[in-house]
Amino acid sequence: MVTQRKVLRFIAEETRQGHSISFKDLVERFDLSPEAACDHLKRLWRERLIEAVTHRPDRFHFRLRSGEILRDLRFRLAPRGQDRLEWYSERDKRTSWPWRS
Repeated sequence: MVTQRKVLRFIAEETRQGHSISFKDLVERFDLSPEAACDHLKRLWRERLIEAVTHRPDRFHFRLRSGEILRDLRFRLAPRGQDRLEWYSERDKRTSWPWRS
């Protein structure tokens, strides 16, 4: 199963390497349909975990403009996405070691 966490890790690694990703990268990496890849990106973008690499008008930083399609955009990890990955790690530590406070 392709989870938000797996997709975020992939995007984080690509961002660290100086690359941006598109829906095609998710299709290839996770063997997803184009529609499923776009759905993952839409959710991550809506939650502000990723950001579009191209300049966006003020009201459209995290949504499409009229007539625009997600398949034309490229993304990178946003600071909030990095925070989410850190939260996942902290949660894992707490779950793995229940005697820790």
